[in-house]
Amino acid sequence: MTEAILVPIEDRAVFTVIGAGVIGLLTAQALAERGHDVTVVSKEGSPSRETGSTSSIAIGQFLPWVPEDHQEVLLGDLSLEEVTDYSRNFYSELANNPHVTGVMELSNVELVSSSSPWPSDLPRVMRATDEQLDEPIELIGPAGEAIAYDTALTFNTFSINTRKTIGYLAERAKELGVKFEKREVTREELERLEGVIVNATGMGAAPLDPASLVKEFKGHTFVVRPKEGYFVPREALSVEDIIMMPREDGTAVCGALYLENPARPVPEAVEADELFARLRETFQKTADMVDGLEPDLLDNVDVVVHSAGYRVEVEGSGIRVAPDEDNERLLHAYGFGGLGWSVGPHFAQKIATIAHTLHQQTK
Repeated sequence: MTEAILVPIEDRAVFTVIGAGVIGLLTAQALAERGHDVTVVSKEGSPSRETGSTSSIAIGQFLPWVPEDHQEVLLGDLSLEEVTDYSRNFYSELANNPHVTGVMELSNVELVSSSSPWPSDLPRVMRATDEQLDEPIELIGPAGEAIAYDTALTFNTFSINTRKTIGYLAERAKELGVKFEKREVTREELERLEGVIVNATGMGAAPLDPASLVKEFKGHTFVVRPKEGYFVPREALSVEDIIMMPREDGTAVCGALYLENPARPVPEAVEADELFARLRETFQKTADMVDGLEPDLLDNVDVVVHSAGYRVEVEGSGIRVAPDEDNERLLHAYGFGGLGWSVGPHFAQKIATIAHTLHQQTK
């Protein structure tokens, strides 16, 4: 882990971070560690373990990926392996106290087909073992098509109980002197904010960033608690857009990673039933590959939380870090699709450095 960069007293500055998701909180912490005066502004105010940002309703898993067109600005002189190791070390530290931080280390089984949208370098940086299956497993894909999976990747990863972890990161930021303010910010109100402004709003980025090209997705996630005699598996399972992620509190998160077309005119309940049907089939056909997975698990659980909603994503990349074209004090820095959780620890350090440079140019 990189040590904090302490800036000279004459360079210490005021920063406002908009957004209390994982990138916003880690960026605020990185700036505060360098001695700056930082305020986080968000609609939620200070997130807790009961309330939180969009980041807190995600399916949290450490899975590093930096789009090729953003590697130069995000990685700089570092390699993807170095960024991955940084995040891995960050989450390893949190995993030492999982019931407080919500982070737990585990293994992940990822089924891969010839058409799977995995970046080619991910298995390498995740140090995955590659197993060719004796017989392909045919499952229904996100568009209802049959897909044959003939490879299983297994690697160590981290389960993130996102609501609990967001609350923990907020408390840690407060210990460093970060202040929190509950308010909704429009582009017209940006001038009222102090210092250099970091737009880390993620899902709400578009109104503050006219240059962003976004598209919408929708989907469902379920937090399930097994009934007596059943237990959550000891490994995660990922297949295309669906995932089952065990958590440190004895529950598991199951769901689709918000890949449905928002224009699809299907009632929410029908979509949820379709997803449950896909999950049941997946569990039944892959139970012997995942440690502790009961084929009929979904028939013996209570649904603790069902979340359905929309997510926006930066078109073509899922990540954006760039100064605003019209506001010299504004830096856009946000990501989607799990990127915040995956590369956020290092990403936040880069954002803090860029924001400080912006401060020097505008003071």
